[in-house]
Amino acid sequence: MKQLKIIILLLFFGLLMIPKNVWAEESITIKSIIENVSNKTDVNITYKIIPHAENEPGATNVPTQVIANFKDVEVDNYTLTKEVEIDFSNTEYLQAGTYKYGLAQKEIDNPSIVLSKAMYEIWVDVTLQDDGTLKKEVSPLVMNFEIYEKADCIEYRNTTNLTSIQIENRLDGNLKEYDKDVYFKYKISIQGPVGDTYQILGQDPTIIFDNQKIETKKEYIISNNTEENFVIVYLKDQQSLTIGYNEKGFREIPKGTHYTITKMSGEKWLTVMDDKERDSIELVTGEEDKTVIIVNKRDYDSAITGVFYITIPFMILWIIAISGMILFPRKKIEL
Repeated sequence: MKQLKIIILLLFFGLLMIPKNVWAEESITIKSIIENVSNKTDVNITYKIIPHAENEPGATNVPTQVIANFKDVEVDNYTLTKEVEIDFSNTEYLQAGTYKYGLAQKEIDNPSIVLSKAMYEIWVDVTLQDDGTLKKEVSPLVMNFEIYEKADCIEYRNTTNLTSIQIENRLDGNLKEYDKDVYFKYKISIQGPVGDTYQILGQDPTIIFDNQKIETKKEYIISNNTEENFVIVYLKDQQSLTIGYNEKGFREIPKGTHYTITKMSGEKWLTVMDDKERDSIELVTGEEDKTVIIVNKRDYDSAITGVFYITIPFMILWIIAISGMILFPRKKIEL
């Protein structure tokens, strides 16, 4: 197996050494692709250019790095694409020869994007011309050392490291069977780049709430107006929803995103969010996907007054009996 790999490498290097006089380029293009994204992202990907140790010494103005900036790149088919040039036009070589450079992604300033492990090798052919000058040719034939294949272009594909927000609604208590078709109203506010859009999956498309027909929201759009930056969602028992999980199967929300969930209905129910009694909770998306469990519990007609729904009929009978004894006292029976 090892010998086979060596033979394959030699064959590829042989192809690279074929004369390439048809090209006279002094630069080469890097295509950077970020896949599975729904929103624009201001990210810089820095590429490091590493000269091989066997290169002839004395070259000056050799490019050492290049940066692909995605700030103004629009999303096309859930993909961001940016092309940058590695420019050798200002590089000066003292003698003819073939100069080799390794290329790899060095860093990314956005933790939502994952560095690619792909590595390429670029060859710059410097030839002596008849007039005594040196001519540079940057070969578009490059080697991808990650998969040991020859490539006609340099292309890096980056994946994302995003997350989503998940909420599950449950009922508890003596009256949960009575309440199983009750919708609970929640207000969700997410902080993030203005204009970012996240898909909402899991709600019933159409519901009846407070005797009104409501078409539920299918997406969340972050607004720069604090008072408008929220979405209202509706869930009943055993229903859950996800914000930021695309129908294509990828997540959309950056890790470290702050968000708030607030109960907007159901005063009769005691509400527990994440194992603590409360009507609102503030959270931050983390490294692991998290589901916020919301439990609404009711044993009584009202969580405040504590009046038993179940005991009401008995209380009515008891009141009638007491009233009867007062209004219609038994006659004393004389013997």
